Amino acid sequence: MEQFVQNLADGLGETKARIYTALKRLSLVEVVEQPHKHWESTQKGARYLKETHKEKLVALIKEQLEAMDDPYLGPPPVIQRKTCRNCHRTMFKHDFGVSEKNADGLTKWCLDCLMEYNESQHYGAF
Repeated sequence: MEQFVQNLADGLGETKARIYTALKRLSLVEVVEQPHKHWESTQKGARYLKETHKEKLVALIKEQLEAMDDPYLGPPPVIQRKTCRNCHRTMFKHDFGVSEKNADGLTKWCLDCLMEYNESQHYGAF
């Protein structure tokens, strides 16, 4: 990862820090604290780096770098999605309930599945 970022930075005439920031905004890397603070590819990043042509990735990074320089655009919106463990549909995070039990703070099942389950339990009890 380090060599890849260095090559991108050299090729684009940018600092490694700006390249890492652009990659983070694209959700392709994240900061990992243990055992020491460093950058790692996310699952999306690892998959994307394997499947994507370098030219497409460079174009996406350039877009992010330009957006970082434009004071009117600000950061791009991050669309948070999650996959329901019951119906296996990928939906927006607001389609899930709140649960303090899970690390992401959301239920494992989407609200539709939870509602169906609760209705089946309620009507089945009478």
